[in-house]
Amino acid sequence: KALAEKMVRNSEDDINYILSVPEGKRDVLAGDVQRDATIINVMAGLAKNAGDTDTYRKWDAKLNMLTKRAAEHMNLQSLQGGGGQ
Repeated sequence: KALAEKMVRNSEDDINYILSVPEGKRDVLAGDVQRDATIINVMAGLAKNAGDTDTYRKWDAKLNMLTKRAAEHMNLQSLQGGGGQ
């Protein structure tokens, strides 16, 4: 669990850093935000599957907050639909 917590914390820190990058340079980092959000999502799912519902709820809420903030501050449209580029 300690390693998973470090991975979630690192992913959260990375997303927060990306959101601090000047606006014009932020969108190129959308893939990094997606990767970090995926890591948090996977860790939350593993916690849920292991029966640790408190950790699952905590990480799921964190994921929802981070992805909402990211969507408000950068263009994540390039991540949706895939394959058009």
